[in-house]
Amino acid sequence: MAAASVGRDAILKHFDSSVYELEEKIGEGGFGSVYRAKQINTGQIVAIKFLSLREDFAEDKKQRYIERFERETQLCSRLQHPNIVRLLDKGCCNNNLLYAVFEYVDGKTLKETLIDQGYLTAVETADVMLQVLDALAHAHEQGVIHRDVKPANIMLTRAGARTHVKVLDFGIGTLVDEARQLDYKSITLSQETLGTPSYSAPEQLRGEPPTVKTDIYVWGLVFIECLIGKPAVTGGNLASVFHKQLSQSNVPLPAAVAAHPVSSLLRRALHKKTHERTITATELYSELSQMNFSNLVGDLAKDFRTNQSTESDDLDFDSTQINENTLQLTELTERKQLTAMAVCLQVRKNTSDDQNSEIIDALHHDQKNQCVDTAIRYGAYHVGTLGDTMLFYFGYPSVSDNDTRLAARAALDMSSEINKRNSLLRHSQKISSEIRVGIHTGLVTTYADSAPEGDTPNTALELARVADAGQILCSDSSMKSLEAYIEFEADKVRVIGVNSHESATWSMTGERQVEAFGFLRGTRRSNAFVGRDNELHRLKD
Repeated sequence: MAAASVGRDAILKHFDSSVYELEEKIGEGGFGSVYRAKQINTGQIVAIKFLSLREDFAEDKKQRYIERFERETQLCSRLQHPNIVRLLDKGCCNNNLLYAVFEYVDGKTLKETLIDQGYLTAVETADVMLQVLDALAHAHEQGVIHRDVKPANIMLTRAGARTHVKVLDFGIGTLVDEARQLDYKSITLSQETLGTPSYSAPEQLRGEPPTVKTDIYVWGLVFIECLIGKPAVTGGNLASVFHKQLSQSNVPLPAAVAAHPVSSLLRRALHKKTHERTITATELYSELSQMNFSNLVGDLAKDFRTNQSTESDDLDFDSTQINENTLQLTELTERKQLTAMAVCLQVRKNTSDDQNSEIIDALHHDQKNQCVDTAIRYGAYHVGTLGDTMLFYFGYPSVSDNDTRLAARAALDMSSEINKRNSLLRHSQKISSEIRVGIHTGLVTTYADSAPEGDTPNTALELARVADAGQILCSDSSMKSLEAYIEFEADKVRVIGVNSHESATWSMTGERQVEAFGFLRGTRRSNAFVGRDNELHRLKD
């Protein structure tokens, strides 16, 4: 069927129906226009979405838009849920003008609400995002993937005493089975990159077939935006947004959230690698609904902006983008200094009695999560955990003057907390924990699509392995950056690093008084070029 090539403003002239009477335009998108209308027989207010095609569109492009519009109505007909806008009717009028009739939702979008209010409270965020999860869980059960979850597609209305959510616009949705089978009659991402860059999963931007995990990732982004009042992933230009989404670095969480149980859920939902994003919408809903958000207070938006490096011109890429060309990526590299911190955490029995291994595993898991939360609270990037060893980067992806100091504070906090817990576990469970920490500051090479590797993190891991129980062992370069703020004791001269050279190592014993009472306000700085002697000589010359 050929659809009319109708300009958006000419729809009123072309629409001729004995059932519906158009009143005014209420929305416009990449694929059509939306009008508020009245059903003549009943007086019911409805929303009618028209497919609008420009005269200069090629025939094959028009046909793809028609197929996509038909797809939206097919997908919506599958969905019957109180948190999803209902499809009421569809049709074709004069000049083959295609339209679909939806229930009219009188309210404000989440985007408009955030613009007006700045951000939502933690309790409001949980309420709204639980309803969005419920809608996504239903869609996923029906085999439908939304693919364009964003604040502009979430409508908020007042229904009695509470806010009610309606998820809109399955216009670029697809079916799970079709994505799996690569049905080329469907509009798949292998043919066009569809979605909104600030609200797109990495696999979506890479042009891979979508899965329900795509919606889970974007749900996590919207959750963060509700708390901080701005997109969780943004940038000064479109390339910057693509780079952040496609890089392996974690999506940053507000510091207050890192200490709340919801941080664990968000990290699981926001894994950049699809196979590590194992949680489903139903599981998310079940766990989130049992959490208490009344204790998550404060201006999270202000805290988040304070802890993040801001770009001069953050742009809002909130419109659905269509890229009909193959996405080409370049492998960007950069040489930078960061501080790597490796943490080995072991749990041991203090008696020969048989101990329930599940209890020990649960305690170990809980303590590792606490270490991760502590590090993230100090701005660390969690590279990963393997067995009993965790690796963190301070100064990645954004470098600051205080990365080494933040690493030291995180290490001291971890050690202090483990010691406090040990005093309880020794008496109650006859179990104790041993923590070993290695810290090294040095140069790494960063790549656009992966976390840095090399001698610097390897040295930190090596230091953690040779440290004694309860010891925070630092390299000479880290000690020189911290000596104005942290107390050290000389340890052994060790052969460390890829060059196998002898180097002094230092055991961190605690903070100096100036650091304990004035963190980040010290009067002395270390401006040494660690590992950059050649560059320093060139600058002096």
